[in-house]
Amino acid sequence: MYRQVIILLIANLVILLTNLSADFNEKLQLLVTQEPPKWMLQQINKDLEIYKAKGISQESIDRLMRAPGNEYSVRYKIQSQHISYLTNDEGTFLQGRRNQIVDALNKLAAAVQLPNVEIVINPLDVAFSCPDTTLAPAFVFAKNKYNNNQILIPDLDALSNYGGVGKQIETAKKKFPWISKKDQAFWRGASTGGSFHTEMWRELARAKLVLLSLKNSKYLNARFSQFVQGAEINPSMQAMPELKGLAVTQADSLKYKYLVDVDGNTCSWQRMYWILLSNSVLLKQVTDNIEWYYGNLKPNEHFIPVKEDLSDLIEKINWAKSNDGKARKIAKNATQFAKKNLSEEMVFLYLYWVLVRYAELQTT
Repeated sequence: MYRQVIILLIANLVILLTNLSADFNEKLQLLVTQEPPKWMLQQINKDLEIYKAKGISQESIDRLMRAPGNEYSVRYKIQSQHISYLTNDEGTFLQGRRNQIVDALNKLAAAVQLPNVEIVINPLDVAFSCPDTTLAPAFVFAKNKYNNNQILIPDLDALSNYGGVGKQIETAKKKFPWISKKDQAFWRGASTGGSFHTEMWRELARAKLVLLSLKNSKYLNARFSQFVQGAEINPSMQAMPELKGLAVTQADSLKYKYLVDVDGNTCSWQRMYWILLSNSVLLKQVTDNIEWYYGNLKPNEHFIPVKEDLSDLIEKINWAKSNDGKARKIAKNATQFAKKNLSEEMVFLYLYWVLVRYAELQTT
């Protein structure tokens, strides 16, 4: 009997996944027949600008793959809807990420017709950047906005539908309506964003955030949930247990009106997505690091901007507390932005168009 129940559950799950896949395919197939959003093409065209005159040759791709410091980049080939790849690094360090990218490209190919093209993707959080613009560009998940020889694509969290966190956030929003939220800013995260093993750790952005919280607990609740990147062996940090706090789920974070985003090794990937969706106000540290959709975000409309050194964070929290109606409107705008621009089909629409535009520049 139990075996029959398990078989029935598996069969129902297969049907559900098949229906979800069909729904995604239909939505994406419709979208690719329409003019893409203006902001998408603006970012894609900006990333490809320096290659429009000279094109992107196979030889320049070969040289990119041989460039010193580029050993983790992966060369993907799309030929007649078939996806294959070559890598300089055959180890297991990034095998999971390489496979995720293959899965995403296969998902895209199952829905729409893709151009025959070869691309190089750097799967690291912080991608190697080569100043030689005679090389082909690398596709990256985040970059410095002044880097003109890297092409942004949606990050791995986006390509995996953010691990389903969107559904958890939608449920939590019902549990924590605006009127019941705590009038305080909140952050939990790991000690990423630099080398925390040195005595200079206090100058790192996430450390500044936590230290600022210790001095301004009325306005800000920020703690490390995990010590990594040297913090776990730093005596001065170990001597301050108050730097750490209990981990809090994304859903439970919604009990706070103001949620802080501070870069780690680079942009925070999934965190930005669920905060935008959360119906809490995003207080975003503004840096030169960008992702594929950042160009469509507007300060004081979708988020409250905070200086890179966080020197005005408490001031911005105070502004939000004193302007509750305006803050609530910013949170509402952010939620609408996320639903409109960061859905699964929009993520893959961006990937589709960047491949199409790139393929138009590729030469033999």
